[in-house]
Amino acid sequence: MMPVTGMKLSTKLPAVLLTLVILVAVAIGWVAIGVSTKALSTSETDGLVALSSKQARAVKTHLQSLTDTTELIARNPTTLEAMRELAGSWHRLVGDAKSLLQQAYIANNTNKPDQRDLLMSSALNSLYDNNHAEKHPYFVDLMKLTGADDILLLDLKGQAVYSVKKQSDFSDNFGPSSGANAATSLGQAYAKALTLKANEATFTDTTKYAPAGDVLANFIAAPIYDGKDIAGVIALRISPAAFAAVLADRAGMGKTGDVVMVGSDSLLRSTPSNLGGATALTTKLEAPIVTAALAGTAATGLVPAPDGSGQLLAAAEPLDMAGTHWALVTMKSLAEAEAPVDALRNLILALGSGTVAVALIVGFLFAQAITKPVTRLTNTMRQLAEGNLEVEVRGIDKRDEMGEMARAVEVFRANGLKVQTMTESEKAASLQRRADRTQMLQDLGRAFGEVVDAAVAGD
Repeated sequence: MMPVTGMKLSTKLPAVLLTLVILVAVAIGWVAIGVSTKALSTSETDGLVALSSKQARAVKTHLQSLTDTTELIARNPTTLEAMRELAGSWHRLVGDAKSLLQQAYIANNTNKPDQRDLLMSSALNSLYDNNHAEKHPYFVDLMKLTGADDILLLDLKGQAVYSVKKQSDFSDNFGPSSGANAATSLGQAYAKALTLKANEATFTDTTKYAPAGDVLANFIAAPIYDGKDIAGVIALRISPAAFAAVLADRAGMGKTGDVVMVGSDSLLRSTPSNLGGATALTTKLEAPIVTAALAGTAATGLVPAPDGSGQLLAAAEPLDMAGTHWALVTMKSLAEAEAPVDALRNLILALGSGTVAVALIVGFLFAQAITKPVTRLTNTMRQLAEGNLEVEVRGIDKRDEMGEMARAVEVFRANGLKVQTMTESEKAASLQRRADRTQMLQDLGRAFGEVVDAAVAGD
């Protein structure tokens, strides 16, 4: 590579300008990309945090509403009356009450399995049937009001003396000595409710509930008090789909955004709508931010996509609901989250490239505006040095430094012409003096000859 000191000004100046423009453009672009990337990344994270917090509040509000409603139902005199009458008439049935009622309301029910609640009274024509026909519409309306999948009444022995939907749990026992039933989520909710005050309710974690066909279920249960004594327990079976409806608001989540609830075992408690291959109580979501949220601290970071497709940008919010600890995680694909960053970076690069191109053109023209007159003046000076005093010195009319240089060169050229003119005059004078001397000598010679001739003649 030619050293800078050996380069011509016409090459050196554009090269220096190009180098400076590129260095400045790279520095500005680097800083701009860094600052904007950090700002946009923070904005995306903050957006997920806000969404996660909003969704967590919505879930808590929904659950609190269901819990409050369950407590109100438990304190309603109609509920206490139904508990007394249905439990009393259940135990007055002659024979195996469980078998009799399951046969009458399940096996012999002519309605579809999901419409057994349409049966108001069975063919038993017992006191229980009369009480059932009277109280059943009340609980059907409550089920519709709360959005519950079923409502059950359990007496102090753990007997499910009433159920709206008449699944296999109807008329079965869920007390502490009922074996497998005691370990179900309904059995656990029943046992917990017996320890609560009149204005309290309990909420169970999501599990597969075998008596209803292994559906995913949560239970909200509250004690039914008769004065100071507990008369029984009312339990609402809630589907996770109820929470999914609350989480259906996807504003601000983009195309790939999703929200899930995660239990303390890291298993999903809800099935995401956008993340393929992930299902509740089957798929795990394990990440430091999920662990932090389950411990009660909100966090942000990356989580693995349930389908193994890569990393997701996520914000996790703790959900503590009546002693059940969940984490609500709002997620978005990393590619979508970084799309604004990529777009801005590309824009900055495009603008930077355009700026460099414009700067190069302007710099080239600017360099030409300087180097072209310099080159022309250099050529003029070279010709003057070679003795060509007739060369035209251009640019003497300019008002800038180049004009000053041109005028200085013109002075040199004028002086050269003057010197050249003075030398020719001296040559002419010398020749004239030589001619005059020759003429004088000739005249002197002739005069001398004439004197000599006269002397000889004796004049």
